[in-house]
Amino acid sequence: MTPAKIALLAAGLALLLVTTGSAAADEDLVLVDSFGVWTLEKLGYGDLTLPVDGETAEVSIRYALAPGAAQGPDGWYLIRLHLNIEVADNSGQGSAIVSALTNDRASAQIRFDVDGEGESFSMTWDSVDLLNGYIEEATASHDVEVRFSNYLPFAGVGPGQNVLTFKLEQFRDIRISSIRVLDDSGIEYTPLSPPKLELNPTLPDNRVKLGDVFEIGYELKNVGDRPANDVAVGVIYPREGFTLIGDTPHSFPSITGSVAGAFTMQAIGEGTFEIVLGAESPSSRPVAQIQATVYASDWSFLFLTRGRLAAAVPLAFLFALVIAAVVRRIAVGSRARERE
Repeated sequence: MTPAKIALLAAGLALLLVTTGSAAADEDLVLVDSFGVWTLEKLGYGDLTLPVDGETAEVSIRYALAPGAAQGPDGWYLIRLHLNIEVADNSGQGSAIVSALTNDRASAQIRFDVDGEGESFSMTWDSVDLLNGYIEEATASHDVEVRFSNYLPFAGVGPGQNVLTFKLEQFRDIRISSIRVLDDSGIEYTPLSPPKLELNPTLPDNRVKLGDVFEIGYELKNVGDRPANDVAVGVIYPREGFTLIGDTPHSFPSITGSVAGAFTMQAIGEGTFEIVLGAESPSSRPVAQIQATVYASDWSFLFLTRGRLAAAVPLAFLFALVIAAVVRRIAVGSRARERE
């Protein structure tokens, strides 16, 4: 056998071994193939303890998803995180971040901030997720238990082997004495889609004229299966064209179906302008752009630039003065001819 054939055979055997080993590894993993919560215990693991000696530490587990698995539209995957974190008695001030990543894509990130030491010790933790929006808690205890849920990013879901990693990062003088990811943490597979907002503007029936007070309305609809929380609706407009009457933004703690509202404005400049309506929530940020034209008023007031009133003299009145002057000139001319 020639050296070239031996090399080719060796390469083929190596490829076969790698492929067989990978397939065997996938076969050993628990397959998430039905709706429900797949806890660490159900995936073949128990509580996970992260090392706390260094500035960073991480622990990973593996599980399998069915061929063709993807995030939506028929099935959705979430991280379920239940952890216990304890700050050392001699900890200084600083921050710690606990993250959960699926296939190296972040699906959870919780920040712990320690202020004060000894009797003045206090700790706050906060995070943002698609289900509850912004979360913040404060405590004087060194021992904190946190539950957290969030939808996985699209790139964090794939067929075959998937890797779930829990990561700890410590900054400044904070000292974490222990951190455990409890065994009821894991992956949830559900038919319920995340909240998703659609924004539809409603415009005035009549054309807007200079000086008019009018409303730009909107309908905001949640087409997802879960409530949209911490929703705000605002408007952006050119100051040379309009003034806003009333407060902005409009806030909605939670939306399950649809809500409606309106912004009251006054036209102070003539021309065509762009008005932008926008809604913001942890799950989606729809935007609607509106081309608004302000026409001259019926009285055609004369304005300086920037909408300042130069003279409140209607053109109709000026026209009447001109007509009166012409009539007067004609009358004067007629009397002069009569004298001749």
